[in-house]
Amino acid sequence: MMFQYNKKGKAFKSPVLAQKELIILPPAAIHWLLRQSEDRVSQPKVLSRLIQAKYFLPALPPGEVVHTTLIKADLNRHLASLTTAIVSEIRISLARHWGTDTSNWHRVNVLHTIKDISAAVSTRVFFGAALAHDPSFLSHTDSFSSLMMASSGILTFFVPAALRPILGPVFALPARYHAWRMNAKLIPLIEQRIAQLSSSSSSSPFPPTNSNSDVLTHHIATAITSSSSSSSPADSSPARIAARLQAILGFAAIPTTSMTLANALLTLAALPSSSPSSSSPSSSPSTDSPASSPSPSVLLALRAEAESVLSAHAGTWTRDSLRELVRADSFIKETMRLYPFAGRGLLHEVVADDGVVLPAGLGPDGADADRIVLPKGAWLGVPVGEIQTDEEVYGEGAKRFEAWRFVGERTEREGEGASSGKGSSVTTTSDTFLSFSRGKHVCPGRFFAANVMKLVLAHVAMEYDIKPLAKRPENVLYSDISAPPDKAEIEVRRRRKEGPGEALV
Repeated sequence: MMFQYNKKGKAFKSPVLAQKELIILPPAAIHWLLRQSEDRVSQPKVLSRLIQAKYFLPALPPGEVVHTTLIKADLNRHLASLTTAIVSEIRISLARHWGTDTSNWHRVNVLHTIKDISAAVSTRVFFGAALAHDPSFLSHTDSFSSLMMASSGILTFFVPAALRPILGPVFALPARYHAWRMNAKLIPLIEQRIAQLSSSSSSSPFPPTNSNSDVLTHHIATAITSSSSSSSPADSSPARIAARLQAILGFAAIPTTSMTLANALLTLAALPSSSPSSSSPSSSPSTDSPASSPSPSVLLALRAEAESVLSAHAGTWTRDSLRELVRADSFIKETMRLYPFAGRGLLHEVVADDGVVLPAGLGPDGADADRIVLPKGAWLGVPVGEIQTDEEVYGEGAKRFEAWRFVGERTEREGEGASSGKGSSVTTTSDTFLSFSRGKHVCPGRFFAANVMKLVLAHVAMEYDIKPLAKRPENVLYSDISAPPDKAEIEVRRRRKEGPGEALV
């Protein structure tokens, strides 16, 4: 079944993923795919095969990668009370990695420093300030995340399935070493929190509005409360609690925020002078910007918005004030539109023994075109990169970065200006914006990720000047994953608060 790709609504076989039949469906089939029951096609099954978490975190339940209930109940529900901790850690981490010198330019590696900042912020939110300020723990957290992602890719795409039970534990050893070093500090902390919660007369020693709370405490409270009715008493064990939180940090929180923010900052530094709100990545992941002096207007606009919103809310970031960062939100969403985590998305595996019959009309013209059966084990997906740069959806400038593309859309939808915070925000998914997936398995942590990314962008704009890049460094392709270049650098300088300062000079 080799289908030629075209824009006539046909499915085609992708050569991108090794050892798997990946059938790419046209956009018109998205609703059909998302309507299929879990006993026919499975999205979690693909995630499990891609990450191979059982080799890296054996304390996880079989087949589990990300514990979505934990994210929804113990992270999303308490996001408002966690904002203070997020802001505090962003300020501390930016000063540590980008410096506080207001006189001299400081060269920084974009991806490395943003990964360090993301790791610190995520650690603060999940485990508290003590571990977030522990250099050794942060180093092992970062190494665990990087090694798990790299090793799982090797296992999935280059190691035959029959050999994975043998080679999987070997490839996982480096990442497991760092997980073990993390657990040396995590397990005692978890045991201490369990003891505190078990002896407390209250259901939780930290009310949801307490800024000292963290996800670990909320999750332990949830695990203890539900342990009596849980099918697995192991859910409240320190080892499983640690593994579930490590999986979220290592696979989701750190990679998601660091890759998007690195792409955003590289794009921001390379915006051309010819258009203050746009740059041109052309048809490739790279953005070619002219060598002439870039316009400072985008960074200045982000700065003005952040300072205005913060001033209007008495200098405090809250859930309501974050919703008013509509320019920052649009900038992040536009970054994710042009630089999605992967070129293919909504991946599902056929799990039905009798296979799955594609809707009529998706196959090539000719005999049996309306009866195409995908066998058990085949993978289905959609071309996210192509959908999100389709001129029929986004107009003639679909392949061009437009910083405020979604600001106008939000204004039109809301009717009273762009600051009320709903409409086409970065967390709003659609058939034409799939970077956070879509349907019942949409990324549950997207609200946390969006808050962190907007706050980092806001504080970068308020606190730093950025020297322009003559050309945006090209992203690096790993299979269909487009990653910011590992060695890309920008020059930054802390702003003098007493003066107006220049955004780009």
